[in-house]
Amino acid sequence: MNSLSVQRIESSSMRFSLSLIVNTFLVTNANESILIDTGFDDAKSVQDILCSIENANKTVKGIYLTHYHVDHSLGAPVLARALHSPIYCHRKDKNNLIKTWQQANQDITELNLCEFDVTEPIKVGSEQLQVLETPGHTHGHVSYYHQESKTLFAGDMVIHGNSVWVGPPDGHMDDYLDSLLTLIDLNPSVIYGGHGPIIAPGTPWLHTLYKRRLNREEQIIALLEEKHQTVDSLAKALYGDRIIEWVTKKTILAHLQRLQKQKRIKWSQDPLSLSTYYFI
Repeated sequence: MNSLSVQRIESSSMRFSLSLIVNTFLVTNANESILIDTGFDDAKSVQDILCSIENANKTVKGIYLTHYHVDHSLGAPVLARALHSPIYCHRKDKNNLIKTWQQANQDITELNLCEFDVTEPIKVGSEQLQVLETPGHTHGHVSYYHQESKTLFAGDMVIHGNSVWVGPPDGHMDDYLDSLLTLIDLNPSVIYGGHGPIIAPGTPWLHTLYKRRLNREEQIIALLEEKHQTVDSLAKALYGDRIIEWVTKKTILAHLQRLQKQKRIKWSQDPLSLSTYYFI
């Protein structure tokens, strides 16, 4: 029986030409709570989270980020001040996290920003969450796992109904696939992802995501066997007339970098157009 109480709080915003709805989780046991991710810094999103905490009538002992991206971290400084709570992140994401806040003109003075000790579990009341290093989406992406209930808080490693984007310079496909295998080995019953509703059962969806990535690579290989391709031409061939966002091209590039590392493909650059072409 799950002894953790989990409340999912949604916030939404238009950023980078994308409509984003992101999850924040209020995780409670006994009289203690933690926040996993914080959403955006707009007034409504922050107020929704604070109202949920007030209604729960619990003490928030810490804000735990899965990674530094704006849709998961921008509300953290405002919430940390309101709740008098420390903020925790992975050391590999810390500098990017600070830059993200500075670029958004956040006041980050006197924040208690702490790095994880990944060997130490997070205590929530009488329960414990493991901190799992799950790089791939970012170098310092982490997930949180409650072993007794097999509950996984996966951030942007896993989202409901779709694949996540993985792109350089701070995302790498090899790391992402290795992290997926780590999560598959846990065999989670329930997954709380960074976007969308709860995923249950969890493990079949993890297998689906892993197979999708490998299938996409084979599709890319098949296209490169036909002719030289750029990232743009691959995106057009793979997605047809659908609107192609920058996140899609980033993910294609991540696949190409992985295939280059495996020496399955080659590349060259046109000296006139400066376009990069990939081929077998």
